[in-house]
Amino acid sequence: MGLFVPARTPAAIVKKLQEEVARVVRLPDIRERLAMLMVDPVGGTSEEPGHVVASDIARWTAVARSSNIKNN
Repeated sequence: MGLFVPARTPAAIVKKLQEEVARVVRLPDIRERLAMLMVDPVGGTSEEPGHVVASDIARWTAVARSSNIKNN
């Protein structure tokens, strides 16, 4: 799970969003609600989700090709 913003979002805004999300997910009531959803928030850089998405695309593209799944 991640938060995405448009590609040209200014770095200062990205940084502020990262800081605020990190602050909010540390709040006890938010942590409790997330735990009920079996979500354990971890922080990271803005580059990490891009690597995860790229990896997922590569993995599922390989699965689709090996299963002969076609895009209609």
